[in-house]
Amino acid sequence: MATPLLRIAGDEAKALPLKFNFTITSLRAIKPPAKGRRWVYDTQARGLAYMPTDRGASSYYYCYRH
Repeated sequence: MATPLLRIAGDEAKALPLKFNFTITSLRAIKPPAKGRRWVYDTQARGLAYMPTDRGASSYYYCYRH
């Protein structure tokens, strides 16, 4: 489900971001992190991201250049 990305040297404590095709079932299966935020990226729509937080909030982001 997750595609491994490059890890910068010295960042072993940080988890790698997840990257997969967004579907309703796959987004519902994401559990919020124990602490902080977790970024999840879509493989189909470039620039689309989902961010659940430890407090139960969640947001969708879409970044593009005009």
